[in-house]
Amino acid sequence: MSVPLTVLIVEDTLTLLRLYSTILRRAGYAVLEATNGQEALALARRHRPPIVLLDRVLPDLEGDEICRQLKADAAFASPYVIMISALRTSDDDRISGLEAGADDYLVKPVNQRELLARIQVAARLLQAQLALQASEVKFRQLVSSSIDGIMLVDETGAIVEWNRGQEAITGLSRPAVVGRPIWEIQALLSPDGQPTGEGDPYRTALAALRAGQEIPGQAEERTIRRPDGTRRVVQSITFPVRADGASMLGTITRDVTVQKEMEARLHQREQELRALVEHTPDVIIRFDRECRYRYANPAIEQVTGMPPEAFIGRTSTEVGLDPEHVAVWEEHIRQALAGQEVRLTFEYPTPDGPRHFEARLTPELDPQGRPVSVLGVVRDLTERVQVEEKLAGLAAVVEQMADGAAILNQAGHLIYVNRAFTRMTGYTLEEVQGQTIQDLEAPYPQASCRSHLAAAVQQAVEWMGLAQARHRDGTIYEVELSIFPIRDAQERVINHALIQRDVTARRRAEREQQAIAAVAAALREAVTRAEMAPIILQQLQLLLEASNAALLREDPAQNAFVVEYVEGTHKDTVGLAIPMHHSLSGQILESGQPLVLNHLTPETRPWAVQMWEDVQALAGVPLIAQGKAMGALWIGRERPFSPEEIRQLVAIGDIAANALYRAELYEEIQRHAAALEERVAERTRELAEAVERLQELDALKSKFVSDVSHELRTPISSLKLYMSLLNRGKPEKRAHYEAMLSVSIDRLSQLVDDILSLSRLEMAQHKPREMEPTDLNGVIRQVVEMYRPKAEAAGLELTFHPEPDLPLILGDYNQLSQMMTNLVVNALNYTAAGGVTITTAADREHGLVHCRIQDTGLGIAPEDLPHIFDRFYRGTHRSVENIPGTGLGLSIVKEILDLHHGQIHIDSTVDVGTTVSISLPIQPPGRGEQPQVDVHHHAR
Repeated sequence: MSVPLTVLIVEDTLTLLRLYSTILRRAGYAVLEATNGQEALALARRHRPPIVLLDRVLPDLEGDEICRQLKADAAFASPYVIMISALRTSDDDRISGLEAGADDYLVKPVNQRELLARIQVAARLLQAQLALQASEVKFRQLVSSSIDGIMLVDETGAIVEWNRGQEAITGLSRPAVVGRPIWEIQALLSPDGQPTGEGDPYRTALAALRAGQEIPGQAEERTIRRPDGTRRVVQSITFPVRADGASMLGTITRDVTVQKEMEARLHQREQELRALVEHTPDVIIRFDRECRYRYANPAIEQVTGMPPEAFIGRTSTEVGLDPEHVAVWEEHIRQALAGQEVRLTFEYPTPDGPRHFEARLTPELDPQGRPVSVLGVVRDLTERVQVEEKLAGLAAVVEQMADGAAILNQAGHLIYVNRAFTRMTGYTLEEVQGQTIQDLEAPYPQASCRSHLAAAVQQAVEWMGLAQARHRDGTIYEVELSIFPIRDAQERVINHALIQRDVTARRRAEREQQAIAAVAAALREAVTRAEMAPIILQQLQLLLEASNAALLREDPAQNAFVVEYVEGTHKDTVGLAIPMHHSLSGQILESGQPLVLNHLTPETRPWAVQMWEDVQALAGVPLIAQGKAMGALWIGRERPFSPEEIRQLVAIGDIAANALYRAELYEEIQRHAAALEERVAERTRELAEAVERLQELDALKSKFVSDVSHELRTPISSLKLYMSLLNRGKPEKRAHYEAMLSVSIDRLSQLVDDILSLSRLEMAQHKPREMEPTDLNGVIRQVVEMYRPKAEAAGLELTFHPEPDLPLILGDYNQLSQMMTNLVVNALNYTAAGGVTITTAADREHGLVHCRIQDTGLGIAPEDLPHIFDRFYRGTHRSVENIPGTGLGLSIVKEILDLHHGQIHIDSTVDVGTTVSISLPIQPPGRGEQPQVDVHHHAR
């Protein structure tokens, strides 16, 4: 809790004294009161009030005298004095009061607000003064405890301040120097003990200080000799100081002896390191936080072709280095600036061509441990990489070779085999290491082969040849062998290399290709199946040394396979039918795989025993081309078939199947050629008819657009006319104009609705809706109920006589409702007296539902009947213009009937009435059936 500020009020008028006290106490101040000078001085000495409100005219002492004593005596703590007077109010009085020591001057009478404001100003000034004093105390404590030497010298050159830092640096205590001239102390500290001359900086600065001239801060570095004889290097700066109202010189001195020694050693070390960096073949670079070069040694020119100075202060992009490498390089620099040490290898296009480099980026930290720069060391690894790549490439090539490889020493003993050798022979290096060529009887069973290999090793020559090899599991395969000496740079034989290539598949493929080429060449000239079949069988007999060969085809009529062609000793079996239920041909056609029976027995001997009675092995393949079964091919002989021979049989079977398929296509093309010509002629006629129909439709479309434009123009013209009349016509006819506007709008709205209905119905012709079972009675009943009020309002009778249990029809409820609505509205609109009667009936025999709408209206003129379904046609009757309508109602009815495969029949007599009969199928009609329109007129 803060202590309130105390104010001493000195006022001999008691009324004012009480007033001032009350105002200040309410404002939160503590108050002392005095009515004369002596009492005021006694209170000030006892309580030391910081603020004094002093009346200038008192009975015992003048206010000026009291103010001088308060300011002069340290016992009063120099309070802030506000002098107040009602008699001495001139400017001279104010000035003399301030000269006597007053800090402020007020003239009576003083209002409350001004008094409090002046006291508050005094309080703020006192608080600022106290803060300044506290700051001065802290500053003196800081000066005293600073490790740097701090010295103050007055205008005469006498030392007035010498802190502990100065004692530690110079070895001289404060009592020994304070009060003595500065140049005496300088002489004591001089390395040679000689006093300074007239040009001493201190003498010059003191002379300028006494003359009131400006003294800039002066810094110097010098060596001093302490009383114990040790020498120290110090840095000092001298500057003017204003303290306690006096001008002085201040000096701050710092002992930099250790720093200078360290700098000297660092400089020497830096020179040594710089020499190393400047002459190292490695590239040394430094980057700042913006990825700009701060240093680059001469080695960078070998890599980039640019001198080091071209890089300083610029980024890699600004220098013009390769953009692709710059992006990667700067990303790694940013990683290093994040505190990571980065290592990377890369390839760079130098002036001498692409070379490989290794780089290490190390973050350089400030004293707070924050990265401020990055040091990079880049080393050329091209030669090492090339050697490593060459060795690794050779080793990888040998180890990954598909061919088997073995190394023999000069004595002919195996010392290395690769993985392919182990895979081909089944023997590992541990099992064959140290053996000679003659010892390799297991993998190379042919003695002649081993002899050729051994001779090549002994004579240090190359040899190549084909031979049989044997896997550890006993499998025989064919290899191509190559052996040659390995020589050093002096052409001396140091080892021998044996290369083994498995050519089994290649040799087998060559034999198969020869056989297949022979069959293909023989079939190339054949065209029909009858020509191809003998060629296929004869080539198979020749290539596979078969005694019999047969071609079978499927005969669905007999539910059997029929022998089509035979080559061999049993041609009399041609035409033989073999039931499908125990046919091997059906089995292979179903599976799509060949069947091999290498050891026939009486139990396993298949169909047509007489055909295969003299063979011990039988093989069959399916003939399938483009997913179509062309038959089955069978061959038989005495000895078993090898897998290689079966592959040949399958390959020839594929060729034969495609050839037979080609022949079948050829025959089919010949058969269809004539029919195609006839179909083309027929299609040409159909296209001509279609073109004619399209032209008709185009004409109809143009007419419809013209009609729509014409029909829309009439109500729009009426709208424009009556809108104009509303603005310019007679006011008394305004109701008539508005009624006519309403009629035109209704007609335009009905016209747009009817056009949209027609459009939707035409779209439905191409995308018909899903029809649902519909109750026609329900549709009509809903329409009748809707329009009965209209009929009654017109004095007409609208009746509906439905047949009970009327069968449901398949239809679209909404379209049927629109159709019945149009028919009922037409009947009501064209009937002036009488009524409209609707009846329904079922014709189950013909699968139809009938509906009849009969009115007693105007009737339809004979010349209008052919056009009543034309769009926008309203007839030529004398009263038709007064009847609302768009001329689209019956067109919409006809479109709906078309969609429902219905029929319409109209009987009409002028001035008697019209009967409209429609029929709708109970079941949907067959495709292509067209609706019928039957219009009759009975003239009376």
